Amino acid sequence: ALLIGPDLLADPVLEPGASERTLYLPRGRWIDLWRSASYIERTGAIRLSRAAVLAGRREVTVPAPIEELPIMVRSGAVLPLLDPAIDTLAGYGRADPETVHLAERADRLVLLAFPDGRWTGGFGRSGTLRSTERAGEWRLRVAGAGAKRIRLQAALSELGWRPCAVAIGGRPLPRNRWSFDADSAVLRARFTARDTVLAVSSRGC
Repeated sequence: ALLIGPDLLADPVLEPGASERTLYLPRGRWIDLWRSASYIERTGAIRLSRAAVLAGRREVTVPAPIEELPIMVRSGAVLPLLDPAIDTLAGYGRADPETVHLAERADRLVLLAFPDGRWTGGFGRSGTLRSTERAGEWRLRVAGAGAKRIRLQAALSELGWRPCAVAIGGRPLPRNRWSFDADSAVLRARFTARDTVLAVSSRGC
């Protein structure tokens, strides 16, 4: 198994023809990403579903079909992703109108969140993210990387409550900018932020 930073664990399949993988999970709680999300090939996006949580400090066996690299995410983490429309990180080839470059989507950010306790991380060259979860409330601070158009998905199944109010910088986020799927317990929200706090609360249901 290979730890990629503190929050991602990947374990490639090394045996020809194997369809599952046994790996050791470090201490803590871990999310089996591909049991908790699906990859949408047409758009390149990842769509969260109900989080599949595994306890650490033990070996687990997970599915590993040929098209799927086993990936575990530490519970509590927020994963910053590039806009799935981006075709290349290279700065050349701008004349091709069918190729989407990183610079053309630099103002966009995709976040996959698995709230659990406190977590701090970064994105880009100077952006920071701080996630804080407590009874009936989750806060996500986004700071330090200029204005961003953010698409957020947050798996809330482990929190034991459903969101009734979502605010950005202390102001209610319009109801057409966020949704909650009770079956999957996934919150989805769209907002623009520079330095701000997203606050999700169960109060007012």
